[in-house]
Parts: sequence; structure tokens; C-alpha cells
Amino acid sequence: MSLPAKRGREDVQIGGGGNDDNGSGAEFHKRTSTEDGPTEVEREASPDDFEDSRPKRSRTTGGTSSEPALSLIEVVRGNGKIIPQAVKLWVERYERNPKPAMVDLLMMLFEACGPKYYVSEDFVDMIDVDDVVVALVNLARRGEVEESTKKKEIKNFRGNLVSFWDNLVIECQNGPLFDTVLFEKCMDYIIALSCTPPRVYRQVASLMGLQLVTSFISVAKMLGSQRETTQRQLNTEMKKRSDGPRVESLNKRLSMTHDKITALEDMMRKIFTGLFVHRYRDIDPNIRMSCIQSLGSWILSWEYMKAMKDWKCIISMLLDENPLIELTDEDATNLIRLLSASVVKAVGETIIPASDNRKPYFTKAQKEIFESNRREITVSMMKYHTQLLRKFMADKAKVSSLVEIIVYMNLELYSLKRQEQNFKTVLQLIKDAFFKHGEKEALRSCVKAITFCATESQGELQDFSRNKMKDLEDELIAKLRSAMKEVADGNDEYSLLVNLKRLYELQLSKPVHVGSLYDDIAMTLRNLRNLDDEVVSFMLLNMYLYVAWSLHSVVNSEVVSEASLRSLLSKRTTLFEELEYYLNIPPLVEGSKSGNQLACRVCTMLAEVCCLFRKTNFASTRMEMLGYCPDTSVLEKFWKLCEQQLSISDETEDDDANKEYIEETNRDAVMIAAAKLVTTDTVPKDYLGPEVISQFVMHGANVAEIVKKLISVLRKRDDDLSNIFLEALKRAFSRYAVKLSTDYDESVRSRYFQECKNLAARLSGTFMGAARNKYRSEILTIVREGIDYAFIEAPRQLSFLEGAILHFVSKLPSSDVMDILKDVQKRRENFNTDEDPSGWRPYFTFVDTLSSKYAMNDDFQDEKDGATVRRRGRPRKSRNIEGKRLFDENNSSEEEPISDPDQEDAQDEEDDENAPLIHSLKSSRLRSSKTPREENTH
Repeated sequence: MSLPAKRGREDVQIGGGGNDDNGSGAEFHKRTSTEDGPTEVEREASPDDFEDSRPKRSRTTGGTSSEPALSLIEVVRGNGKIIPQAVKLWVERYERNPKPAMVDLLMMLFEACGPKYYVSEDFVDMIDVDDVVVALVNLARRGEVEESTKKKEIKNFRGNLVSFWDNLVIECQNGPLFDTVLFEKCMDYIIALSCTPPRVYRQVASLMGLQLVTSFISVAKMLGSQRETTQRQLNTEMKKRSDGPRVESLNKRLSMTHDKITALEDMMRKIFTGLFVHRYRDIDPNIRMSCIQSLGSWILSWEYMKAMKDWKCIISMLLDENPLIELTDEDATNLIRLLSASVVKAVGETIIPASDNRKPYFTKAQKEIFESNRREITVSMMKYHTQLLRKFMADKAKVSSLVEIIVYMNLELYSLKRQEQNFKTVLQLIKDAFFKHGEKEALRSCVKAITFCATESQGELQDFSRNKMKDLEDELIAKLRSAMKEVADGNDEYSLLVNLKRLYELQLSKPVHVGSLYDDIAMTLRNLRNLDDEVVSFMLLNMYLYVAWSLHSVVNSEVVSEASLRSLLSKRTTLFEELEYYLNIPPLVEGSKSGNQLACRVCTMLAEVCCLFRKTNFASTRMEMLGYCPDTSVLEKFWKLCEQQLSISDETEDDDANKEYIEETNRDAVMIAAAKLVTTDTVPKDYLGPEVISQFVMHGANVAEIVKKLISVLRKRDDDLSNIFLEALKRAFSRYAVKLSTDYDESVRSRYFQECKNLAARLSGTFMGAARNKYRSEILTIVREGIDYAFIEAPRQLSFLEGAILHFVSKLPSSDVMDILKDVQKRRENFNTDEDPSGWRPYFTFVDTLSSKYAMNDDFQDEKDGATVRRRGRPRKSRNIEGKRLFDENNSSEEEPISDPDQEDAQDEEDDENAPLIHSLKSSRLRSSKTPREENTH
């Protein structure tokens, strides 16, 4: 890597300096070569002649600055912040006088690779690229190349170099990018240098070439959006009139945009075929990695690149058996993932699912393109899929992506192309992969692929696929029975765990007829209470899924027998008994490898089963006996275990972040499970509702969003929120009171009290704007009953006034505030406040704040009626009272309004409640990334 020089200054002059457009800053005077002397090209490259023949840099003209002009290589080696301005100035020079600017750019390109080399402005159009490259190679052989070994300098240089080319492409997008001269010549040199023996040349040239493609894609995406917009405008205009200046202008713009996109595709293809297909298997691992990483970014961001659809080329790379150019394991892994991503993208699917799960809309033309791509993929993969699976079968990092490709193929072509045997072989290999691996990703892909083949294939191939699925189920059940027997005999649990995972993944997608295996699992759980927590988790999960599918079958049957209902009830009772066992003897959460996962599983499964069998689902039906509601003791144990899971440390959760199924076993999943019990009316909301809402501000943004959604649902149903809010505040205050009496650490006490205040701020913040009047009675109920609670055994709980009630009083009009103030002052009459001044301090803070509120509103009324009533004398002095800020119009940054339910769409809740029963577990997962907990103010 070339040696970076000193950092440049912010004020920059580029190239020949000043306004001298005729100076290239790199003039070369042709020299006469003798017969025995070096060639003309080598003389041009001579570093000895470079310093003498290169003109001195001129100072900036105008007399306002004495900063020296910087060459482009100095810009790249210096301060990256000046690159955009330097590029802009260079483009302006190029547009005024192309040749000298071109010389400067080529000199930078060469010097970035290490050697000092320049060409004459007079010969820049005529000199042969190959001659220059040969001369550069000779310089490298003679050791006349500067390289740096300092990692920091190399990193800075690489970043600046790609930034320079990216800025250059963007700056030239409305001009030189499409002049068929500038970038064509740069690409010729870059591609040629990427194929030379010197490693540093290949490294730098590959870096520049790959960045050019990335930058071309960015411009092409923008042009693609412009083309779509122009096409829509043209279609609209054509409906009004078939010709005219507007139509002509739009047609011209559409044609120009299309030509530019085509030109960019040609340039991308040139670099892809000239550089990428050679360098992706370079002997240098850094070059290989750069190529494959770039390919990944290209596939993810740009749909128009035809070179990325050359699946045969990628397949041939993966199957290349030449030991001299074979990919490393990491290269092959990345290339397979990229093959999979390109296939997914080509058929119109999204690589990263949208957060709202909405399917994108496609036009008829787009759908036809996707179907054409699907056929091309199938033809490309049909003969080679089996080879790829055999080669990479044992590799868990590769097999998942390879297996799942069949889901995006046109299976009908196997019959039309008489490739039935290849199809059968692929299916058998996928079955083999299912039993060879035990990781979630591989198992899920295998199940998805076999299920797709069993449903989407036709005729003989469909029969074969269904039989293969049946064989898989039978073999899996046999393996599970054998594994449970081995564990009962004292052997290792690994085989049991792996096969339980396989059954779990299978049951997530379809019902499995396990026969008496359900009872065998339950018996194993009862007899072996010392099983690993993860094994227990998957035993319970498979029992839950079997019960859920059984219920689904009963509910959708036309005729329901008494025997089927009793069998289902028996299975449900067995499952509840096992879940309640772990409520009574909860697993160790903190410090346990998988205890927190089991605890979370117990919480979520119990909630899901209760929701499936909630009484409202079966009321007034023949299946009313299936209705179920947990009793209070079970509910209390359930919430206690939920609280344990919610309170695990951030460090513990971070350690688990990379574990399988973590999205199903974190605090978000627990909170969703508890909230779902409330929103679906599975349990009475009076107990669990306040408990869940009291956690509003304690566990980060994700949990806060879940609680906000719960509040929105409850308000939409016109539930009595005043009682739920007040009880939630009491729960939060009780946690503070416990710490006040048991913990002598003032910072801990302060944190819990602040949590109570934050909760009050967020809950009162739901009454914003017009909602203050709409819910005035509810606010008054919270305030009045909250005051009653605060005066129980006064002054022990008076801090509840300051910590919780003040925020709600701020939402009331002054007339109500005055009534509340009088009520509170009257309550004090029966107490001697001098006996415990510190205990009564919250009371006086509360009273003073309310007095201030009344006074402020009185002042406001006087100002409004100023024409008739004018206050005489000095204005009232505003008192600095704690809590007064609550009554400002924009009173708290912590308050986030929860939208009025009358203005919301209830579709989300309806979809969740009406979804198929088996999807209830999956639908409850929070798909957003884990967010750190909000920091509390101490």
C-alpha cells in the first residue's frame, strides 16, 4: 500500500493551481531514446526524471491566500474532509480543459498503487494502456514502489481513496460520467493493473474498481427512480393527449435517462467481467474478501445489474475443483450467501423482511420479469444443485442457503426438462441435511424446502415429496424414542436435544402425528427432574405445539366427538401440570447458562395456552368445556416469574444475544406474553394490567412500546383506565417504599423514586391536548383516589403526592386544582406536622405547587381581561417551587402522547386475535432489534 504523506489543509487548490487551465501540473517533455537506453514509456516512468520535469506548484492567484496547491494524491493521502471540495474543483478543471485534468487523475491513480509515474498531456490520448502497465510492473520489479506498513495509515488511505472515487462519480453524474472518455480510460487502467503480478497493484486497483461499481449502482438507483417517475408522468399525460410539447419533453427525458442507465450497466459489466471474475479468487485473501463483500452490497442494493444474474458463473466458481484457484472456506461461505441473496432478489422477494410484514406491490411487467428470472434460476440450478449440496452438505454455514434456493425455483420445469431424477436426488439430500444438522437455521431451511416441494410440485413429484416428508417424520419419531431411552439409561442428552429441536422446527410449520410420543415426553419430564434446562424447554415446546395443533384440528372439524374433546383436555391438563411445576420451582435465572431461557419459555407458553383456551373463544358453543382461565395463585406465580425475567441484567442479556431462538426468549417476549393475556381478556385485567403498565419506564424502548400498545388497546375498548393507572402507580410506589425501608443506599432509593415519577409522567402524558377534557373525569378519579392512598397512615406515603399525583394535577383546569388544594389542606387539620417535618415535606411541596398553579391561572385571566381589570402595584413574584415546571404547557420531555384510539386503526389487534392458533407463538415475537434500557435519572 502506498505511503501516506502529511495531512492536507482545509483550503485546497487542485492540480496546476490558480486559473491556469493549460497547465497540467504534470507536464512531460518527450525525450529521445537511444538504442541501448530505456524505452520511451520507461523514461516517462523514471522517478529520477520526475522531480526535475514536473513544474513547481503555483500559488493561488488573487492575493487572498498563500496556500500551495495540492496534487490529487496529496488530497487522497491527507485530510479526508477536503476530498469533496477537491473533487469539485477538479471536475471544474476537467470541464474547462480535459487533457491536463485527465493527466492529474491518471497520475493519482498510478501513485495510489505506489510508483511515481506520469504521462504527457500531448500523448494522453494516444499512449497504449498495456505499455504503461508494463512500465509500472517494471518499476515494481526494480523496487521503485512506495508502500506503508502502518495499519492506521493504510486504513486512512484506503478510506480516502474510495471516498475520492465515490465523490468523483457523484460529482460527474450530470456530465463527464457519460462522456465515454474519462471513466472509460480510468477503467482500462484499473482493470489492467488489477491483473498484474505486483500484489500492491492488484490490491489498490481492485479497491478502486469495486468502489466504482458501488458508486455506479448508487447513481443508477437514483436514475431508476427518475425513470419510474417520468414514466408515470408520461402515462398520465398520454391519457390527456397523445402528443404535444409536454409529451415530447417527457419522452426525451425518459429516453435520456434510460440511455444513462444502460451506459452505467455497461460500465458495471466491464469491471465485473474484467476485474471481479478474476480477483474473487486471488491468492491474496484481502482481495478475495473485498470482492465478495462488494458483491454482497451490490446484490442487496441494486436490482438492475444484469451481471449479478449470471448464476451459472457463480455456480462455476463454487464448483471449481482446480486446487490452484480454489476458494477458501470463508470465501465459499460468502459466495453461497450471495448466490442465495441474488436468487431471492431476482424473484421479487425481500432479503430483509419489512417491519410491517406488508407485501410490496408489483406491476404486471415486474411480475413477468420475476417469473422469467425464476425459470432462469431453475435451469441454472437444475443440474448443479445436487453437486453443490453434496460438496457443502457437512458445512452448517453453507447448507442452509443452498437448501433454501429450491423454494425460489419453478418445480414444473423438472418435469418439462425430464430432470425428475435430479429433483428426487435433491429432496433426498435435503432430508439427509435435516438429520445431519441440529442448528435452527439449517433445520428451518430444510423444513421450508421439503414443505414447499410437497405443496408446490405436481403429479409424481408431489407424491414423492409427500412420501419423503412422511419418511422424515417417522424416522424423527423413532430417533426421539431411542434418545429418551438412552437418557433414561443415564446416557448423554445431546441426541435428545437435537431431535427435540428438529421436531420443534417441524411442528412450527405443520402438524405431526406423534402418537404416544406426547405421553412419553411428559413421563420423561416427570421422571427426570434433573434434565438440562434447554432439553426441558424443547420438551415443553413440543408438547405445547402438539396441543395447539390438536385444538386447531378440533376447531376446524365439521363433527367434533366427545372422545376427541376429552383427549384434548387430557393433553392440555398434562401440559399445564408441567408448566405449573416450573412456576412453583422456577429455574435459576441469573448466572445460569439457559435458566433464563427456560423461565421465558414457561412464561410465554403458559400465556399462549391460556389465550388459545380462553373462555370467550368457546362461550355458548358445544366446545364450551374447553374454556379455561387460570386462578389467581397461578397468575401471581406467573407474574413473579415474568418479573424475574424482566429484571435480568443487561450483561446477561447481551451475553445471550447470539444464542439461537433469542428473539423468543428475551424480556420483550415475556412482556408481550403478559400484555396479550390482558388485551385478549384471557384473565381479569385488574391484577395483571397494572403490573404490566407499572413496568412502562423500567426496561428500555421495546418494553415501553409494548406497554403503550397495551394502553392504546385498553382505551379503545373504553376500559376504566383510571383504576388501572392508579394501581400501576401504587405498584411502582410500593417498590420504592420497599427500598426505602430495606436499602440504605441513597442512590438506589433515589432511582426507584425517579422511576415512579417517570411512570407518572408517561401515564399522565397520555392525556394530552383535547384528551384532557375528554378524560377529565378519569384524571380527577386518579388524583382524588391517589390523595386518599397518600394519606393512609400519613405521613408514611405522602411522597406519593409528589412522585405520582402532581403529574396528573397538571392536566386539570384551575377550578379543579383549587378544589383539590382545599381538600388536601383540610386533610392536614387532623395531624400535627411538626412531629415529623421531613415526612410532611412532600405534602408542603404538593400544596405549594398547586397554589402556584392557581396563581398562574389567575394572572393569565387578569391579562386576558386587562381592558376591564388591571392589577395595581408590583407584579407577583414567581416562586421557585419544585414541581412547578409540571404546569408549563410543554411540561415534560418524558411525556409521550399515546394516540387517541378513536383515530387509530384496530386492524393490528384484530389480525393478532384472529390469526390461526398455531401462529400465535410466532406472531408474538418482537422483530425490532434489542435496544438498551433507558437510563434513569438519579
